[in-house]
Amino acid sequence: MSERRPPGSLGPRILRDTLHVTFASAAAQVVIFAAAAYIAAVFGATWQTDAFYLAFTLPLFAANVVREAIKAVFVPVLVEIKVKTPEQVGPVVSSALFAVTVIACAAGLVLMAAVPWALPRVAPQLSPAGSRLAVRLVWELMPILPLMCLAGVLSGLLNAYQHFRLPMLAPGLEAALKAGAVFVLVRPMGIHSLALGNVLGSLASTVALWLWARSLRLPAGALPRLPAGALPRLHPGLTRMGQLALFPLLGNTLLLLNPFVDRTVATQLPAGAITALNYAERINSLPYVLVGAGLFSVILSHWSQMVAEEGPGQLGRALQEGLLTLAYVLAPVTAIFVVLRTPLVRLVLERGRFDAAATSLTALALGYLALGTIPSYAGTLLARGYLVLQDTRTPVLLGLLNAGLNLALDLALVGALGLGGIGLSTSLTLLIIAALSLALIRRRLPGPDWLPLLWPGLRIVLAGLATALVTHYAYLAAAGVLGDRTFLSLAAAVALAGLAGLAVFVASSLALGLQEPLKLLHWLGPQRARRETA
Repeated sequence: MSERRPPGSLGPRILRDTLHVTFASAAAQVVIFAAAAYIAAVFGATWQTDAFYLAFTLPLFAANVVREAIKAVFVPVLVEIKVKTPEQVGPVVSSALFAVTVIACAAGLVLMAAVPWALPRVAPQLSPAGSRLAVRLVWELMPILPLMCLAGVLSGLLNAYQHFRLPMLAPGLEAALKAGAVFVLVRPMGIHSLALGNVLGSLASTVALWLWARSLRLPAGALPRLPAGALPRLHPGLTRMGQLALFPLLGNTLLLLNPFVDRTVATQLPAGAITALNYAERINSLPYVLVGAGLFSVILSHWSQMVAEEGPGQLGRALQEGLLTLAYVLAPVTAIFVVLRTPLVRLVLERGRFDAAATSLTALALGYLALGTIPSYAGTLLARGYLVLQDTRTPVLLGLLNAGLNLALDLALVGALGLGGIGLSTSLTLLIIAALSLALIRRRLPGPDWLPLLWPGLRIVLAGLATALVTHYAYLAAAGVLGDRTFLSLAAAVALAGLAGLAVFVASSLALGLQEPLKLLHWLGPQRARRETA
């Protein structure tokens, strides 16, 4: 039986584990964004890059469906097995690796067979040359599907044992190999060098996760060591996971169709729109990949163990605490991204073949996407609550509504706002789904009243508006003094404006009587840290 955690709020433990993960993620993101800037400079935003990012969406969509289903059932069930029958962890992991490999390979073959027929029908606005290139790129990219799914199982194993940092480093290795392949092979292979780089990166990431898992001192049998040529016996625990995974597979299929739907609708727009949307999503996801991915892995593991040991009684309080903390941390990020959208895109991407027109298009999408940052995180946090409760039906219904809303709003807004309409559609959909998810889960959980969240939430919004105003004028002042024509002057102006906005956010939140900044400092205090680890 594993050691029981001390009673009390999980906030300090989650915060400290998340900070540890963030350092690893930040190191990886430096490499990722350097690689993205290099690739943008090499290829720009053209019909060929549009074809690549449309093609890349398909294997990525299929991999994410499987990986999210793994996350939905594998980590909570594996944590429960670890707590109650730890000797069964190895057989369960072995069965999961085998089953996921078979499922992912079968899905890849289906996609490869279907895409030549389906792509011209769902994206008829693509030119014949663009459609042919996209089909070929789908075939070239398909090996990443089983590789990413295997990496998902290995990451789930590490997270179940609360080793969160190692999976965060793997994307940096992927990005480095991707950029290296482009550097070496772009002349003879063109855009196909980018496809090969993605496959090599996924392969290296999966191998690295396996080697990292082998090197850790996990309990005996946690990582299977199969004899050569042996097929694992499917563990009974995998049957339970499979039953629980049916609804997440359906729900995630609906939910993760959104990026493909967005890119399909964007084929109505001029060349470069799909590429610009891809880069806007990547910049907007920076807070998530730096903090959010690790945070939600940490939360899922800690909450699963809390419910396994104590029951669901504390989950409502943990959700309230998490929602307010997320809103507080993300409000200044949203304000800064909306106000500094164009300087941020210029700073990260505008060089080489990525010109001012591509920057303008990317910044348009980024401004609208950033508005959905807090609803996106809130919805993901609430989804973790459903997963911990092992409720896989409600997320399916929410996924169905999400997919329908996103498509309807895309079609309604793209005509008036262009690429910005697709970004706004995403943000509005996230807001509606998060609000509905909160209304549904609060009925399931005992605990304190949820109405007191409204007043601190309003004060966070007011502090965020003050941040946006100050950030805007601080950037104008800094750019007027330092200029913004060179990389260093632009970086300095963005940094000064961002720091000014953050300072005003903290000051205004304290003036409005918000307790979150003091709570975060208290959680990080050394005396509290010693008590939590005692």
